[in-house]
Amino acid sequence: MKKFEFKGVLMGLLVVVASAGEMQRIVAQDSLEVTFVGTRELHVRDAIKQGDYPQAVELDIKKTAASYTELPIIAALQPLTLEIEPSRLALDAPIPRLYPGYIKGGFGLHTTPLVGIQYGDMRSRDGSWNMAYNHLSSQQGAALTEGLDDGFSHHDAGVWMRRFVGKKSLDGGLSWSRDAFGVYGLDTSQSALADTARVRYQQFGGRLTLENHLRDSSDLHFSATLRATHLGSRAGAQNTVVGTDFTLHTYKNSDRLQLDATMDYDQLTNDSTVLEERAVPSRALIGLNPSISRGRGNLNVLIGAGLWVDARGAQSFHFYPRAEARYSFFDDLFVPYAGVGGGMERLTLLDLVERNPYVQYRGQNMRHTNRALNFHGGVRGALARNLEFNAEVRTTRLRDRAYFINDSLDGAGQRFSISYDTLTVARVMGEIAFHGEALDVSAKAEFFTYSALEGHAWYLPRVKWSTDVHWAFNDEFTLRGSGAWVSGRQAPSYLPFDAAPESADESGLYTVQLPGYVDVSLEVEYRYNKRLAVWGRVAGLTASEFARWNGYPVQPFQAILGLSYRF
Repeated sequence: MKKFEFKGVLMGLLVVVASAGEMQRIVAQDSLEVTFVGTRELHVRDAIKQGDYPQAVELDIKKTAASYTELPIIAALQPLTLEIEPSRLALDAPIPRLYPGYIKGGFGLHTTPLVGIQYGDMRSRDGSWNMAYNHLSSQQGAALTEGLDDGFSHHDAGVWMRRFVGKKSLDGGLSWSRDAFGVYGLDTSQSALADTARVRYQQFGGRLTLENHLRDSSDLHFSATLRATHLGSRAGAQNTVVGTDFTLHTYKNSDRLQLDATMDYDQLTNDSTVLEERAVPSRALIGLNPSISRGRGNLNVLIGAGLWVDARGAQSFHFYPRAEARYSFFDDLFVPYAGVGGGMERLTLLDLVERNPYVQYRGQNMRHTNRALNFHGGVRGALARNLEFNAEVRTTRLRDRAYFINDSLDGAGQRFSISYDTLTVARVMGEIAFHGEALDVSAKAEFFTYSALEGHAWYLPRVKWSTDVHWAFNDEFTLRGSGAWVSGRQAPSYLPFDAAPESADESGLYTVQLPGYVDVSLEVEYRYNKRLAVWGRVAGLTASEFARWNGYPVQPFQAILGLSYRF
């Protein structure tokens, strides 16, 4: 059956509809029946379709064969030589040179030359060594009376080395020093002596330390030191001190176990001008300090003891309990701490000369100082990232504390003898420090109270203030400064000095009032380059005359200008 074309069908339908409508109208009007009879044929054309697969068509294009012709010409080639520079590879930046030595020199008021030289090797991984020499002297500027020898000279030299052998290191050195000075502390109103002797001391020392370096904290770590020092004076006094220090520690179950041991053997020979019997019995001081410390969170606690043997002391054996604790709040923002302990403090002629060079040992039975009770507590922390503080209260009981007395047996009190007393010291201390990129400043204030068993707290101040400053303006200029204010002190003397003659006690001892003083020092350095620098130093900037030891004023003002060079 064939399909009708859509357009023809539509027209037919329209004709039929129109005819039907008209017929209905006529029928409605005339009521007549009309019938149409006819035939019609419809035809649909056949569709023409394209083939399914394309067919290739021959174009008949032919390629032309290329041909080349050789020309009879010979080219003349001229060689050209080019210089190629070697390539450079920048792997790492060069390491700054380690200057192994320096030399410095200066000259100041009161004919004060200064010389220093140092040279060494700090580059080897197997070990290093160093040697140094220093000299400082002055001719005058301290005596209250003209014509007295108030000059001094100081020399020191030393050699140091360190060598690594496997996981151990051997560290040692030799040292020598020489000090000469005039004994100018004369009270001319009490003595007709106008001249004074010159004192000279020499020291020879040596030290050797063996230490292991292990990574595992549970291993046994140790450090052992053997040391010896010999002091000799021109007058014949000799003092030899041989000692050893040993430290052993390890960790077990996060607890630190430690053992510290020390021993000092002291052999002394008196000044030949003092006693005919020059030999003094030797002494030995031995200390053993075991301890265990444990940290749990922010709390750290240490428990230990001190065991000491004083071979020739009035009491040969001493025991001290030791306990310390600290707690950290807010990641070390505030750290309160407290502790109790004690121990023995060595006292030899070597120690006395380092404190007071004008001392003259007269054959007394020398005693080591017993720090019987030592309580301390305080809080430290940080007020800001670069601002640290520390506040502490401490009380200490010192038995057989040595102090110096102006002795009338030699001249007019220009030499000092020693005596002993029991002293209780209470100290309240506060300090604050700022550490910046270019500026470091620290300040400390100390307040003391004393209770002596027999006399006074000789030469000890009630109040002491101190400060230190380090300021790097830029790469060229650097300023360093220090200052201190020390309140008045009391000094014992067998000569009245400024004290009233009738004020002596039953033993004939006078109490001399020493005024307080201010001491300020500044140093400025200009660094021309990494090797060369010029510096200037000023001491006693306030130009105030004061005496650390009764009868011995210091130079009120001193200025030195110097030059240093690294090589």
